[in-house]
Amino acid sequence: MTIDVDKTKQKVKELKKNKRLPKIAMFGGSLFLFPHPVKELSDFLKSYDMHINYDAAHVAGL
Repeated sequence: MTIDVDKTKQKVKELKKNKRLPKIAMFGGSLFLFPHPVKELSDFLKSYDMHINYDAAHVAGL
């Protein structure tokens, strides 16, 4: 599963407009074929005062 950066930004803007903006964005998974776009979304999410959490426990073998 890949994360569409543009659609994610649209969704965040929509949630903000509807006063339903989450406080955290969570990345992670047991297996993924493509890197998560943490770098691409980091500044954007921070501009909305959202925290970013990356759970690498499964892929790091923990």
